[in-house]
Amino acid sequence: MSKETDAAYDVMLQIAKQYHGEKGRWAYEAFGYINATYFNDQLPIPLIQWAITPHGGCLGHTQAAKSVVTLHPSLLGGTEKKAPWGIDPALLGYCYAFDVLLHECMHIGVEHVLGGYDGPTSHNNEQWVGEVNRIAPLLGLRGIEAGASKSGRVVVDGEFTKTGKPATRVQRVSTGNVPFDVVSKFPQKTREFVNDLSFYRNDVLPFAWPS
Repeated sequence: MSKETDAAYDVMLQIAKQYHGEKGRWAYEAFGYINATYFNDQLPIPLIQWAITPHGGCLGHTQAAKSVVTLHPSLLGGTEKKAPWGIDPALLGYCYAFDVLLHECMHIGVEHVLGGYDGPTSHNNEQWVGEVNRIAPLLGLRGIEAGASKSGRVVVDGEFTKTGKPATRVQRVSTGNVPFDVVSKFPQKTREFVNDLSFYRNDVLPFAWPS
């Protein structure tokens, strides 16, 4: 990082430590690793805060244009719900939060490094899909080919037209080799799809913590 970027990072780190304590410091150390490892230090330094996301329904939320990331505190566990967001509470912790922060950093990268997305949603566009395909092998998630979600005709099992041809219906289909849910919720859903949750179960971060 440049001297100016280093200075901005230090300021944001101090603010995060003051308002969020240990998890505030963790968020910026995790960001520093993510930025260097997956984005060649090209991301702007975001404001990372721990707070209830809109309606509490999101693991994380990003205002990409402003580089503001909000992480839900329950990512670290301690929630009163038996299965928050449909996730086994045993999987929650700093490793799960790392993947969520990486996801949010990808949104910042699309906005500030790639010039924004061109598509119907922030996940259903060629820029996001390209980033998933770029980063997946760096996480050891090989064999994943992300694709966009598009309307297409699919065969309805066991149904036929009056002429005897297989009946079809229009539905959303992924142009890749994985369901689009795996693409839009990368990398958490991707680890689940390949049936490898060891990153969460082993609870070992890819960078030294505490430093």
